[in-house]
Amino acid sequence: MQILKENIFYKTIKQLENVLFDHHKKKALVIFLMTLFSGVLEVFGLAVILPVISVALDKTIIHSNYYLNLIYSTMGFSNDSNFSFFLLGCLFLIFVIKNAFSVLITYKQSTYSYKIATDIANLQFKRYYFKDLQFFNDNNTNILYQNIRSVSTWLSSYVLLPLISFFSELIVVVIVIIGIAIYDSAIFLMINITLVPIFLLVYRLIKNKIQKIEVSKASYDVEVNKNLFQTLNGYVDVKLFNKDNYFISKYLGFQEKLNNVQSKGIALQSIPAKIIEITAVTGVIVIIIYSAFFSDQGKKLIPLLSIYIVAAYRLMPSMNRMLISLMSIKSYQYLFEILKNVKEEGRFDQKQNLQEIVFQTSIQFKNITYKYPSSNQHTLQNISLTINIGDRIGFIGQSGAGKTTLINVLLRFLKEDSGSILIDNKIVLNDENINAWRNLIGYVKQNVFIVDGDFYENIAFGIERSDVNDEKLNRAIKSSKLDDVIAKLPNGLNTNIGENGTKLSGGQRQRIAIARALYKDAQILIFDEATSALDNETEKEITDSIDALSSENKTMFIIAHRISTLKNCDKIVEMTNGKIMRVCTFSELVTN
Repeated sequence: MQILKENIFYKTIKQLENVLFDHHKKKALVIFLMTLFSGVLEVFGLAVILPVISVALDKTIIHSNYYLNLIYSTMGFSNDSNFSFFLLGCLFLIFVIKNAFSVLITYKQSTYSYKIATDIANLQFKRYYFKDLQFFNDNNTNILYQNIRSVSTWLSSYVLLPLISFFSELIVVVIVIIGIAIYDSAIFLMINITLVPIFLLVYRLIKNKIQKIEVSKASYDVEVNKNLFQTLNGYVDVKLFNKDNYFISKYLGFQEKLNNVQSKGIALQSIPAKIIEITAVTGVIVIIIYSAFFSDQGKKLIPLLSIYIVAAYRLMPSMNRMLISLMSIKSYQYLFEILKNVKEEGRFDQKQNLQEIVFQTSIQFKNITYKYPSSNQHTLQNISLTINIGDRIGFIGQSGAGKTTLINVLLRFLKEDSGSILIDNKIVLNDENINAWRNLIGYVKQNVFIVDGDFYENIAFGIERSDVNDEKLNRAIKSSKLDDVIAKLPNGLNTNIGENGTKLSGGQRQRIAIARALYKDAQILIFDEATSALDNETEKEITDSIDALSSENKTMFIIAHRISTLKNCDKIVEMTNGKIMRVCTFSELVTN
C-alpha cells in the first residue's frame, strides 16, 4: 500500500480529487472513453498498413489470405489491381478518419483542461479577494498574482494535459505490444529488453532534475515580475536617484537566471527522445548481428526487421511523449500545495448580502480592540464612540495613533479582536451584512485608485457605459467641482486620464474620488488623509468641496494631519497610542 501511495499517478489522481469538482470528474470519464477509442483507432491504423503494403507488393496474398479473399469475393471484385487500389483508398480513408478524430479529441481534452483552469482561477481569485486587508499586507502581490493567474494554467498545461496524454499513449503502446506478442514473440522480447528498460531508466535519472528546474522557474518568474513592476512603477524615484543601472541590472539578472533554467529544462526534455532512438537503432543492429552470426534463418531477417522497425516507429514517439508527460507531472507536484484548500476556501462570498442595512440614527463603536498579528501591542484599545447621522467627525493624532486602523475596522477590511460596531443601536456589523454596509460608504483616501480609462469609467466605477445614469453623473461632477476641469478638455468626459490618473493633478484625482462616492449615493463619506499630499491652495479647494457637501446631510469621517482641514467638523476625536484621549470642538482644539 505504501508503494502505491508513493506512485506518481496515484498521488496525482488523489490530489486532483481534492481540486476538481464532481462535474469535472464526470466529464473526465467521457474524455477517457473518447481517448480510449482514439487509441484503438491509432492501433487499427497501424495494423492495416502491413497487409495493404503486402498486397501492393504481392497480389497473390489477396487469395491466400482468408479475410482478404472474403472481402474480394463478397464485394464482387474480378481484378486484383482494382482490389489493391480499393485497399489503398480504404487505408487513406482510415487515416483521414483517425486523424480527424484525433484532432477532435485533442480539442476536447484542451477545452476540458482549460475549463478546469478557468474554474480554479475563479476560486483562487475569490479565495484571496475575500480575505481581509491584513492578508494583502502580509503577502507579496506578485506571488498572489502568480497563484491566481498562472498556477491554474500550469495545472492544466503541465499536469492535467500530460496525465491525459500519458494514458492516451499508454493505451496505444499496450495494444501495440499485445498485438506484437500475439504476432511474433521474438519482436515482443526484443522490445521488452531494449525500449522498456531504457524508458524507465531515463525517467528515474531525469525526473528529480526536471522537478528542481520547474520550482526554480516559478521562483525566478516571481522575482522577474516583481523587479520589472518596481522599476516601471518607481520611474520618478529611480531617475532622481540615478539608479537606472541598479534596478535594470537587478531585473535582467533574474531574467537571465530564468532563461538559464528554461534552457536547461528544454535540453533535459530533449534527452529521452534521443536515447530511445539510439536504443531502437541498437535493437536493429542486434537483430542483424543475431541473424548473421547466430542463426541460419537469414531469410527471416527482412520480415523480422520490418515488423520491429514499424513497431519502433510507432512506439518511440509514444514512449517519448509518455516520458515528457511523466516528467511534467512530477515537476509540477508543488502546485497542489498551493491549491490544497481551493475548494474549501473559494466560496465565502456566498454567505454575504444576507441582510440589508438602513442607516437612520447612529454608528456606535463599543469597546473596539485590535492588534495586528505581527505586533505585540494593541493598535486600538477599548475604543467607544457614538456618531449621529449627519455628523462631521474629525480625527487627529500622530502617525500610528490608530486613526486609519479604526476606519479600516469600520470598513470591515479588518475585524476587531473584541467589541462590536452597532448601526442604529441594533444592527451588528458582521460578515453577513458586509456588502450592504459598504454600499452606504464612499471612501476618499490619499492615494486614489484610478482606472486607466476616461471619466465615465472612473466616476461611475464598475458600471458599464450603457448603464450609466447621466443625471446622477452630472450631479456628482458638479458637487465635486469637476465640471470646470472636464469643460476645458477637448474630449470632455471621454478623455483618457492615464494609468493611476497621471494626466491629472493631485487635487483633480481627489475630486474624482469624491465624485465617485457621490455617484454611488453614499450616505457615509470617509476622507482618509485626502488632502495631506496637496499644496495649501489645492487643499483649500478640496476642503471647500467637502464643506459644500454638508447640505446633503452626509455623515463624514475626516482624518487629517492639518488642523485647518477640520475647522468645520462638529467634533474632533484626538487619538494617541490606540486610545481616544478626548473629543472636542475645533475651537477647543485650537485653544489647547
